[in-house]
Amino acid sequence: MTYIAAVHRDKDVVLIADAAVTTSSPRLRADYTYFEQLQKQDGSKAVDEAAMKIFQLSEDELCVFAGDVDVGLSVIKFLNENSAGELNERLQVMSNSLGTFDKNIQMLLAGTNDSGGYLLAWSSVSPMHIETVPVGGYVSFGSGKKILDKALLSLVSNWCTCPVEDFMVILSSGMQVASQHQNAIAENIGGMYSVASITGGSVTWMSDASFLTYAPSNFKNIHSPFLNVVSSFMRNGWQILCTRSPDLKAKVSEDVNNDGVSGLSIKILSTILNCDDEMLDIFIQEISGLTNKLSSDYYVFLSRKEPRAVIVQSHNKMMSGEKVKANVTNGKLNLEMQPDFLEYLLPKESVGTIVSPAIVLVLSSDIKNN
Repeated sequence: MTYIAAVHRDKDVVLIADAAVTTSSPRLRADYTYFEQLQKQDGSKAVDEAAMKIFQLSEDELCVFAGDVDVGLSVIKFLNENSAGELNERLQVMSNSLGTFDKNIQMLLAGTNDSGGYLLAWSSVSPMHIETVPVGGYVSFGSGKKILDKALLSLVSNWCTCPVEDFMVILSSGMQVASQHQNAIAENIGGMYSVASITGGSVTWMSDASFLTYAPSNFKNIHSPFLNVVSSFMRNGWQILCTRSPDLKAKVSEDVNNDGVSGLSIKILSTILNCDDEMLDIFIQEISGLTNKLSSDYYVFLSRKEPRAVIVQSHNKMMSGEKVKANVTNGKLNLEMQPDFLEYLLPKESVGTIVSPAIVLVLSSDIKNN
């Protein structure tokens, strides 16, 4: 089970995919996702937040698929081994070469040519039919279409013209909100969402983002308002998720000082078919340094009560403005919020719906004194 989608914007193509996979393993690695969603286990099958589904075919090509894993990987292998020509030409050659498929997959592919980025939709049911998605279009595949497509439409309609770095985090955050508030994990969909794009003729991965889930009512006592913190780091086919324990505390003014102790666990997701252990070690060392300081390009506040996300652009990879600050000292997370920033997080009359998540983008210039 899965949910994948792609958006063809004016100057780039953006792909998104969930992390949930159905496995035949009798035991889950964890009972809950990193966002504390209960993972389903039914007899010999289980749902696990275990996959990063976006594949990088080359420096300027991406793909993602829904359906049979073995068939999908065989298609990706063919495209990798036959890299001459554009993706539509290689898909046609592959269809002629491999013939019909016993099992179905649906695939979204993004590349670049002299005209800019392009987006293709392909299915093994009709392997000779390759749909070119025009600029302004979007397409989705997978079992999550019924419950998540309306949220995708809302996000695309409201945010499609913003800078691509912002748009990728908005997509991930908005789909996370929609998934959590519709309990998509019960339908074998959800977990963390990965996002990548073809921008400026090359692959760009979603910026580093830390997701802080909170309960608005907890702010009344200014005591442990954050239920958990999940950070996502994407690099060249890898996605590393880091989560801190929910024992976090915050302060809303300078005269209140509540420090919280935080533990850390790491989950590694990858679409690298041939693992380079040395490259992974370098990546993990980099991530460890960033995680120890809670360094991110974006900080995303997710309301547990309402379908709402407040996305804060960081200032030099730190949440260090005058209105909101975060730092980690000796393993303790300290978060300071001024009352006017807190207003962003509290319930509003117009909070959005599960099919139209409310997204607030706070630019780095908005959290600093001018």
